[in-house]
Amino acid sequence: MNARNADACPRTGRVDAGQRLMVSGWMELAESAGEAVELRRGMPVYTREGREAGKVAALVISGQGERAAFFQLCRLPEQCGYWLVAPVQVAAARDGAVYLAIGVDELPSLPDWRLYSQDHA
Repeated sequence: MNARNADACPRTGRVDAGQRLMVSGWMELAESAGEAVELRRGMPVYTREGREAGKVAALVISGQGERAAFFQLCRLPEQCGYWLVAPVQVAAARDGAVYLAIGVDELPSLPDWRLYSQDHA
């Protein structure tokens, strides 16, 4: 499962030029039937297998929207860098943690924040 936001560029994950980075906010998950979950900077993120993938660094809010189009995943210290995670790649957010619907082998296929931020320079 490597689906991205339908409005995003497949190479960079770019949503639009009007995005904002927030330390907390709401994300509507694909399976939530319109309900949103709150994500906050520092929340641990786990893969489908239960392995730690990193922490939430920020939420990317696009345009005038109030819901996050992506969240920025701060990789583990030994990996360094940031990935963008779309709502369809999140299975749940509960008990102060985020649980991805993707496995550890799929993490490198996520859009890299460096490419995204270069497109917005």
